Amino acid sequence: MNRKSKKFVIITEILLFLLVIVFHFKPSCIIKSITHIPCPGCGMTRAFKLIIKGKLLQALSQNIISVPLFISIIIVNICLIMDIINSKRHTEKIINILLNRKYIILALLLISEIYNIIFF
Repeated sequence: MNRKSKKFVIITEILLFLLVIVFHFKPSCIIKSITHIPCPGCGMTRAFKLIIKGKLLQALSQNIISVPLFISIIIVNICLIMDIINSKRHTEKIINILLNRKYIILALLLISEIYNIIFF
C-alpha cells in the first residue's frame, strides 16, 4: 500500500465518521432489507456510536463483534498514520497478522450472524 493510498483510506474514514457520527446519517442494511435476515454487520453503526460514548456493554448488545472490530480499526489507523509520517510499513504487518487469523475472524462473523438472527 503506497503513501497515497494510505492517505485516501484515512480521509475516507474521516468523512464516513463525520457522516455517521456528526451528521447522524443512518445507513440501512441492504442484506436485511432484501432477505429480512440481519447480516453480521447489522447494528454496527449504533454500536460504534455507543463505543465512542464509552458504553461498551450496550455496544456489545447491538453487535457482539463491535468492540474487537473498533479496536482493530483504531490500531490499523494508528499504523497508517505512522506509515505516512515515518514512510514505513507497519500497516502491512498488522494486515498480515489479521489475515493469519482469518479463521478466528470468520468464527467471530459466524457468531455475530447467529447472535443477530436470535436477538434481532
